[in-house]
Amino acid sequence: DFCTALVAHPAGRCWAAAGDVPPGNWVENAFTELYRADRAGEPWRAIALPQPEYITALATMPTGNKLVLGTQNGSVYVGDGESPWEKIARVTGSITALHVARIG
Repeated sequence: DFCTALVAHPAGRCWAAAGDVPPGNWVENAFTELYRADRAGEPWRAIALPQPEYITALATMPTGNKLVLGTQNGSVYVGDGESPWEKIARVTGSITALHVARIG
């Protein structure tokens, strides 16, 4: 598998998206899997995807408990992989980067 996106929160939790198609060579109907490790050195475990899509960007919420992910198809989701994902945006084109900031 190729890692298509990787993000780590300062508190230690990490997420990675991996797929069979290298980044930049996306093909129709390709999708990635999503993994999480709660601490450095712990094994990665697969977590549920919102949809079978090709994940191209990841970001953590400031608390580190939630993940924001963007897809090749322009969807943006927020969730933790344990409960249902919430689709928060849909844009035309691919999401290539995500940045999350606390305001206030």
